[in-house]
Amino acid sequence: MGRKAEVSLYRLFNVEGMHRYARIVKRGRGWVPKTKAAGEPGAYYLRYLKNGSRTFESVGADLQWASQEQKARQQALAKLRADDGLLVQKVFQETIVDENSRD
Repeated sequence: MGRKAEVSLYRLFNVEGMHRYARIVKRGRGWVPKTKAAGEPGAYYLRYLKNGSRTFESVGADLQWASQEQKARQQALAKLRADDGLLVQKVFQETIVDENSRD
């Protein structure tokens, strides 16, 4: 079985004309950068595995919207992985049945 589907929330920070992404985590009752972030805050991004490679997806500048999108993407990826697992199991079972019927 593969790794659990994980969607991480990041925020873009502009530091002297350069971009830096900081992971956002829930602490207590609020959301804060995992590491100390300096600079002007920008949009939120989701980072997750898509077609075998990690990708960033912009979800706007609103934290509530970004959090909802993170949860929705997490559920969608978990469902896709569960469906893939069922498909692999079904193909495996059909292969076993086919081999047993040859005997």
